Amino acid sequence: GEIRSAWWIPNVWRDLSLSLLLAGVLGNLTDRLLYGHVIDFLLFDLHVPLAHPWPAFNVADSCICIAVVLFIIHSFRTEKKPQTVL
Repeated sequence: GEIRSAWWIPNVWRDLSLSLLLAGVLGNLTDRLLYGHVIDFLLFDLHVPLAHPWPAFNVADSCICIAVVLFIIHSFRTEKKPQTVL
């Protein structure tokens, strides 16, 4: 297999997804340690037939979901290789 980039080379998408993931994990961990459970406080009534009522969630859950989506998108992107001028 080919290693596309080293972890120490700055990458905005990777860094953003890891930051969101860490924020979500720490948010849910904080709730779990302080209250014994995670507090879901966002509830939207979207009137979606197959998902009614829409599940309650919190900001930490959103951060984790967005991080996973960004990571998946980033993993399929091809990095541009620098062109050598002769």
